[in-house]
Amino acid sequence: MPAVRRSPRNSKTKSAQAPSAPPTILTDRCSDDLAQKVAQILEFFEGEVIRSREEARAAEEARVAAEKTKSDAKEAEERIRKRVQLMSSTKMILTRCHVYGCADGTDPDPWTHIPTSGRLLPASTVHQHRRDDRIWRSAQECDNVQMDLRVATTPPQDHGDDIVTSRALQTVQGNHPSPISEEVHFGMDDKGSSTTELECLQQYRHMFQSTVLSFTPSRLKFLPNHTTAAGAQPPLDLTDMRGSHSFMVHQQFMQKLLELVDAVDINGDDEAAVTRKKLILDIQEHRRYLDRLLDYEWLRQRAETTTGEVSGTSLPIVVNTMVLTP
Repeated sequence: MPAVRRSPRNSKTKSAQAPSAPPTILTDRCSDDLAQKVAQILEFFEGEVIRSREEARAAEEARVAAEKTKSDAKEAEERIRKRVQLMSSTKMILTRCHVYGCADGTDPDPWTHIPTSGRLLPASTVHQHRRDDRIWRSAQECDNVQMDLRVATTPPQDHGDDIVTSRALQTVQGNHPSPISEEVHFGMDDKGSSTTELECLQQYRHMFQSTVLSFTPSRLKFLPNHTTAAGAQPPLDLTDMRGSHSFMVHQQFMQKLLELVDAVDINGDDEAAVTRKKLILDIQEHRRYLDRLLDYEWLRQRAETTTGEVSGTSLPIVVNTMVLTP
């Protein structure tokens, strides 16, 4: 059988069709590279979107915080403005303690009749009435400073009946001054020896201040079945040595001291005259405080007798704060 001769064109076509497989592999690789690039681009844009959201959220939080800060600043400014307006319009800045004469109005309880609420303090940090008053007198000499003494009622369940309006200051040795008794020696002889009128008044001033600082008022007791007019205040029960008896002795001491100060002959000494006048005013002021304390105790005891319940109002604690006037 004769051999079949292949056509050169067919041979050429076959030779041209042989390398068709390699381009298929290259296309697959290009597709993989393209897919990776697309994935990277998508990942990049997704990260950008997340970052943009976080930035937007942070910006919103910062905006809210700024608005809150601005609002708080406005509220604080408004409170200050209202306080200044109240102080300038009503002029209700207290310059003395209520128990010294600032209790005006119709409230029957002078301890609680205050325009602003006081702060409660423990008994160990109760301020001295007269000490606060001396601070007030010093502050009164300044043009831009006034003393505001506020009265607060202390909870009876914490301190009971022993809460006082003044407490003796501790000495350097840490001991409380002894309370006064009937054996009170004024430290002055009848002739006055060689002391001048001014020195005599200074000694009386020292006696007055030390006595008031050692005065620790407590609840008073009155004679239960004493014959008095309707609603009148009965005498104190002097068998109550802890409260009523000591209170009466303190009253008598102040009365005697006032008589001695008033009897000092100033002999035309202007400085001694001013010193005597100020001391007399201070003693009279303290005696008025004692009278108010006595009235308050009687009203409290009468209310307890009428209702049969123990009053929940204890003696007050005085809180002193410095107030700058506008």
